[in-house]
Amino acid sequence: MYFHQSYGLHTSYWHDFFGLPNSHGCVNLAPKDALWLFEWTRPKASKANWQESTKADPGTWVWVHETPVAMGE
Repeated sequence: MYFHQSYGLHTSYWHDFFGLPNSHGCVNLAPKDALWLFEWTRPKASKANWQESTKADPGTWVWVHETPVAMGE
């Protein structure tokens, strides 16, 4: 899920260093967290490798914070 140019939210199965700088700018997610995000957001992906938002289904807003935010805030 891209959020700014080539930066995105994606799974990372090759490391366990979540919460620490570890890529060129993407947000690495544990596989179970990436699955949750994928199932929670819209538009729902079809069998294609990608899906675009439309006027009728503009997608889900995701805010990326520079500092950690406690869940529920």
